[in-house]
Amino acid sequence: MCPGRVQAAASPVFGAVLWNFAAYVDRYAVDCYGEARSTIKQIELAARVGDISYVDLNYPLTHSVSLGDVKAALERTGIAAIGVTPEIYLREHQPGAFTNPDPDRRASAMAIMQGAADVVRELGARYVTVWPGQDGFDYPFQVDYAELNRLAVDGMRDLAQANPDLRFVIKYKPREPRTHMLWSSAARTVLGIQQTGVDNVGVLLDFGHALFGGESPAEAAQRAVHDSLLGCMA
Repeated sequence: MCPGRVQAAASPVFGAVLWNFAAYVDRYAVDCYGEARSTIKQIELAARVGDISYVDLNYPLTHSVSLGDVKAALERTGIAAIGVTPEIYLREHQPGAFTNPDPDRRASAMAIMQGAADVVRELGARYVTVWPGQDGFDYPFQVDYAELNRLAVDGMRDLAQANPDLRFVIKYKPREPRTHMLWSSAARTVLGIQQTGVDNVGVLLDFGHALFGGESPAEAAQRAVHDSLLGCMA
């Protein structure tokens, strides 16, 4: 989260990704880890953490929850949406989202991301958080690396150009669920964004992901700042 970037304050301002409050069905599980919780219930649980002012929501919304329901819950709890994360990393897109070899699956991932972009507009949030966790490979020589990179860059460019009024931030990670994720480091993500040639995409630097990848988070942040691409820190 990076509410401090969008709201100057004398004291720290805190936020959380909403899935922290979910009984999540992730890319490994068949069933929920516990009783399923709606997006509204997740917002209400987040609001019970006294210092939280912002949440990053997941899209699609859960349990037939409408966008109006979400707006009402945010207003009722006094929490604001800072971002929306499209769920392009679950089992449906295990072979990839941007880079899926099936064009229909690439189109379905793009539709989810476009839906998230529309929710960002409706909620007045700051950005779309893109975590392409399934875009990558697992074994040496498993993929055509040049084609994998082309699909990822072209897909990110298409998404950004279709929504020039919005900001997109790419949350990189070295591995997991793929053993080698394409957007794997600060430097690799900066390079990929530069290849898109668009100006509304930035880097989301996740402190834990940077450590996981053997980076110095401060040095990774400087790398993105140097190229004016640091969109957010978490």
